[in-house]
Amino acid sequence: MEEISNKEYSKLLTEIVDNIEKAKVKVSKMLNSTLIELYYNNGKLIIERQQQFGWGQSVIKQLSKDLNKKYVGFNSKYRITCNLQ
Repeated sequence: MEEISNKEYSKLLTEIVDNIEKAKVKVSKMLNSTLIELYYNNGKLIIERQQQFGWGQSVIKQLSKDLNKKYVGFNSKYRITCNLQ
């Protein structure tokens, strides 16, 4: 087996770390974009149903309770804001 030079090894390590960091940024951007789309679509659904059925703000509280049961920690991690009007 050939001996690895410190210079070449350091270069390889740096390239791999750079690739990982670039991927992390890419994933973060994709996640943020997806979450914005999710919140927008869910907010739009809520507003449409509120207008269609004359529901008040209590539906927001109920949805929050039900979503928090299904997705533990949902309310504290991802606050739903429905101020799209």
